[in-house]
Amino acid sequence: MLNDLFSRLLPGLIVKNVEQDGEQIILEAQPIHLTALCTSCHTSSSRVHSYYWGHPHDLHLCHLVVKLRLSVRRFRCLNPLCQRQTFAEQLPQFLARYARRTERLINSLYHLSQALERIATARLSRHLRMMSSTDTLLRLLRRKSVNTQPAPVRVLGVDDWAMRKRVTYGTILVDLRHRVVDLLEDRTSDTLANWLIK
Repeated sequence: MLNDLFSRLLPGLIVKNVEQDGEQIILEAQPIHLTALCTSCHTSSSRVHSYYWGHPHDLHLCHLVVKLRLSVRRFRCLNPLCQRQTFAEQLPQFLARYARRTERLINSLYHLSQALERIATARLSRHLRMMSSTDTLLRLLRRKSVNTQPAPVRVLGVDDWAMRKRVTYGTILVDLRHRVVDLLEDRTSDTLANWLIK
């Protein structure tokens, strides 16, 4: 009964065992699908080569720290022309490739980082048991900003900033949420006008 409840909280996974150890809860889970697609040629395979344990960080549950023990399978690629002989199954909705944090934990940290500055976010994340350093938060913000399409800017704030104080100045453009839209190489009106025309 308890395993079924936790399985509903973990998309694409089935929980095989639940243990509580003090202030942490250990969930042993495995992917629900019997086959997987090769990461190179996308050929479906059901031939299991081996298993390994993954331990990604996840959101905590109430006051309990959730520790995942994820049984991940390596499959043999059935395509004789594929250079990859074995591959690990992927869980894109729950866990990105090579990620050490679940997607929902990454999204929570990302939204916290957008609302607060890095040091405050790191302190709050430790209080919420979503352990993360300021450097990790900065990498997460950079990766998310590259992968997401920026919303169109309706109101633009313009100011100058010093690349080298009293020597070299540029122009900084920000939106209403104080996010940097662009940095211009100087602070002349012509440069700004050309940017606005684009």
